[in-house]
Amino acid sequence: MQAINSRKIAGLALRGGKRNNFFFCLLEYYENEKRWFLSALRQVKEEEGDGNEATLFWVDEFNLKELVVDVPLGQPSCLRCQLNCPGIKACVHPEVKEIRDRIKRVLAYDASLREGNPKKYEQERLADDLFDANRNVLEEGTSEHILSRSFKRRLRKGVLPYWNRPLDFWVWGNYHDQLLKLFNYTFDSYGNASIMLLNRFSYLKRHLPPDLKVLESNTYLILVELLKSQVLEKRVLKSYHDIEGTFEMREAVIKSLEERLGLFIYGQDKETLIKEPHAFESLLLSIAGQRHVLNQFQPLPDWCGEGADHFLVPQFLLA
Repeated sequence: MQAINSRKIAGLALRGGKRNNFFFCLLEYYENEKRWFLSALRQVKEEEGDGNEATLFWVDEFNLKELVVDVPLGQPSCLRCQLNCPGIKACVHPEVKEIRDRIKRVLAYDASLREGNPKKYEQERLADDLFDANRNVLEEGTSEHILSRSFKRRLRKGVLPYWNRPLDFWVWGNYHDQLLKLFNYTFDSYGNASIMLLNRFSYLKRHLPPDLKVLESNTYLILVELLKSQVLEKRVLKSYHDIEGTFEMREAVIKSLEERLGLFIYGQDKETLIKEPHAFESLLLSIAGQRHVLNQFQPLPDWCGEGADHFLVPQFLLA
């Protein structure tokens, strides 16, 4: 059976400590079968050699043209700025000024809602603060209703141009509350990435083939989009951070991916995906890549700046 090269994508989850193993997950589309197959799941063990060399070997072995990673690709504004720095609050860098102005407008609109009808505003605020297991946290983006207390704190803190990128503000406006409620997680480009990880990937990227397209995604955003499209049910992710229930959670997610996305996974690989969190994360990144191959992803606005054209938020437009 001959694979079509244009229907081939890999995910590589690199986040983790120095001694954590990481995995390379390759998906291929076979025209005759009309299905996606997990055709390679390769493990790198740091104690067995250089993981970078193994990654380069696999890229060459599979003649790979696209790779999805969980490492920030675009630099924050501060690292590209040559101006005499006046400090964050007085920063005149165009990217920083743009996001600062956007934050002011969002906060001003929220203030106008509060001033226009304080009683209704407070009622909605109280309702938002109450825990409701039946509430669908995916119905609206974070900035499409009155601002949650958490999101307002996030905006008042502002963008930190030495570790936030402009696209961080886009992610906050669309996913901040959802990520916090579902995973107790907040998105920060470089705030969530270790120096070791960044240095490792910086070295690796210099040695990748020039014709390899490297894309960035985020496993939490992928899971939110899988929930929105009803590929997953919310109950499946209740044990995402629960040590006792995490194996069952991964097994349920994998089953849904097979049934809803036309994905075939061999039994031995499935066992590895259930057992190893980094393997599971690499699978999610490759699934985001699958949607990129199918041209199902969200285009980011121009103001998101450097790296935005390589930041992949998948969409699952199922028939």
